[in-house]
Amino acid sequence: MWVAGEAGRRRYVQAAVGVEDADIVEIGRPQLDGLRVAGAGPATAPMPASLPTVLYAPTRDLAAGEPIVRALLESEPPVRVLYRPHPPTGHRSPEDHAAHRRIAALIQAANERRAAEALAADAPGKDGLGKDALAADALPPDALGEAPGDTDTPHAEAARHRAELTKRIAALDARLRRADADEAMLTRDRAAPDPALLTEAEGLRREWHQAHWAASPPWLHQVIEGDTPTLHSCFDQADLLIGDPSDVVGDFLATLKPYALTTPAGIGEEEFRRRHVMARAAYPLGPGASGMDNLLRPLFDPSLDELRTARHEVKEFLLGPATPPSIQRFTNAVDALAEKGEAVVRLRDLHTASPPGAGRWSITR
Repeated sequence: MWVAGEAGRRRYVQAAVGVEDADIVEIGRPQLDGLRVAGAGPATAPMPASLPTVLYAPTRDLAAGEPIVRALLESEPPVRVLYRPHPPTGHRSPEDHAAHRRIAALIQAANERRAAEALAADAPGKDGLGKDALAADALPPDALGEAPGDTDTPHAEAARHRAELTKRIAALDARLRRADADEAMLTRDRAAPDPALLTEAEGLRREWHQAHWAASPPWLHQVIEGDTPTLHSCFDQADLLIGDPSDVVGDFLATLKPYALTTPAGIGEEEFRRRHVMARAAYPLGPGASGMDNLLRPLFDPSLDELRTARHEVKEFLLGPATPPSIQRFTNAVDALAEKGEAVVRLRDLHTASPPGAGRWSITR
């Protein structure tokens, strides 16, 4: 039985479901090895942001997210907000869908205000970000009308490149998943994909993400709907995550960056931490975004981050140690299991092999 860390091992032992402790192997989470870890330098090359970036990634109860987003947008000093709800979240109920649209409207209005401020700051005799305000992704097409701008800015060029990559990725996906293929054909193709096509697709998607972030001014808030940019790409951009107890926060733990958990009304902080292991290293954010000031303070003064050590401890408990890397532990586990399987096959063949001379005719004179 393979688990990520000590927490997974304890779950199986305590559940007493017939899994022996000796059969449990801790392999970490290989999918998270490529994430940018705080203090370790970028694993990828995200665009630097002039403002701290807060990722709000709820998986439930979007109505509770309105005061959170409002507080972030009104923060002083200011921050950049990435709002990425779990894809089904905004469609589970009419209430969630309505809350999602209200949050998106708050963010659009905040972007319009920032763009107007940037344009004003770029007036003659002032140093500002006027060209950024007219960048391809700065605002919806009709937000400022047909304001004249420099279409050769780096942001505009990145947006054009992203559009080209989107077309190339769609064409490549069509080759990987033929429209005329039935389920049996798709299953067969997934079992033996073309390595060259997979490598090309991975490279194009990596390039698309770089172009996406480069297409926006570094102060631009973003509403991210659907599968792209990916959650892990958003992790690399973020300096802080706000979420609820979920696998999203569990994966973000691998970055060792600060995170906050929204706490429901009627549950004390001590009880909340008892119920959720990841809450032991989280800044609590109560109903109505209470606790936001305390949460944002470490973004501007890292010495105020009181939970740095706790995050290391919780990460190791849930995801395993940082070294050796998860992918190495996973590979070692695969090799060990393959070797064990081969030994079983050899033992089976030994017991089922015919004895010497069996099946041959013997002639006795």
